Amino acid sequence: MVRRAILTVFIVAPVATIAWIALGERHPALEPTNAVSIISSTPEFGRIGSLVAVTYTFGVNDSMGQRYYAEFTLRSTEQQ
Repeated sequence: MVRRAILTVFIVAPVATIAWIALGERHPALEPTNAVSIISSTPEFGRIGSLVAVTYTFGVNDSMGQRYYAEFTLRSTEQQ
């Protein structure tokens, strides 16, 4: 009886974990046009330069939560 319970735990737990990950909370994709407004309105980026373009964006949903990455180009505002 104990062996059956232990075996059940080792079978059910991984299947439940996989289902939880696969069916977990989904966030909408961050489109490059939305990334432009976020990046251009952030003061830290405004001090460095002006936004030229956002090439692409992608999201990652893992144990640390939902994160978005973007590749973008800034034009320096500093005088040379």
